[in-house]
Amino acid sequence: MIDVGDSASDLQAFGCIEGAGGLALAIAKDETYGHEDQMLQSQRVESLATPDRSEGGELPRSLIHAAEVKSARIALKALGRGK
Repeated sequence: MIDVGDSASDLQAFGCIEGAGGLALAIAKDETYGHEDQMLQSQRVESLATPDRSEGGELPRSLIHAAEVKSARIALKALGRGK
C-alpha cells in the first residue's frame, strides 16, 4: 500500500500505512511539508515530493520508486518461500 498526503489530516493515515508495511509519501508545499512539528515518529514519511505532476516531476518519480520498492519486497518474500 502506498499513501500520498498533503495535510495534517493525513498524519494518522501515514502512521497506519507505515505500521502495516506500506509507504507514506507527503506532498511538499513551498519545499516543506509544513506539519513536521505535529508528526510522531511513527508518522514519518518515506519521501517529501513537490506537487509537480508533470512527466519527470518529483511526484510521479516518487510514486514510481515507491511502487518499485513495494514490488521488490513482494518478490523478495516470494523468493524466501521458494517461489
